[in-house]
Amino acid sequence: MGTIKTSAFALLGLVGTSLLAPAWAGDLADKAEGVWLRESKGWHVEFAKCGDKLCGEVISGEGVDKKTGESVVGIKMLYDLEKMDEKRWKGKMYNPGDGGTYKGIVTVLDENLVQMKGCMAGFMCRSEKWPRVQETEEAPMEEMAEDMAEDMAEDMAEEVMEEAEEVMEDATEAAEDMMEDAAAEMSDE
Repeated sequence: MGTIKTSAFALLGLVGTSLLAPAWAGDLADKAEGVWLRESKGWHVEFAKCGDKLCGEVISGEGVDKKTGESVVGIKMLYDLEKMDEKRWKGKMYNPGDGGTYKGIVTVLDENLVQMKGCMAGFMCRSEKWPRVQETEEAPMEEMAEDMAEDMAEDMAEEVMEEAEEVMEDATEAAEDMMEDAAAEMSDE
């Protein structure tokens, strides 16, 4: 009987723990895909699966790649990263700022934060934490801009039409005046 009670409590403990665990507590490494902000440079870097590996590319930001002299946008920063465990990817990292390629580890700390660690010679390492770029509501902003542009175009069209009507009225009056003057001259002769 004591064994059954112990087993029941153990089972309840496991069930309770799993119910209280956050949804992302499972395999965090799979949460690496998405857009991350390298705050030190202001770059947005998109992490995506490349087959069974992880890769990353700069998709926006200012700066020049030291090797090519070109914009950093479009530069592959992460490649050949293989999944190490439920939190980490290990592979190569390219730093456009200094033109160096390093052995690196991406650790997914939670759904909204990764730690990037690049090492030279296996022991001289540097790390940064990058937050996930939160999706913004760009569509409503774009819609607002379109609505404003439409309203401005309508207002301008109304103003142009009013001005055209005034010009037509003035032209009609001028034509009528000219016809009256011509008729008056003809009657004087």
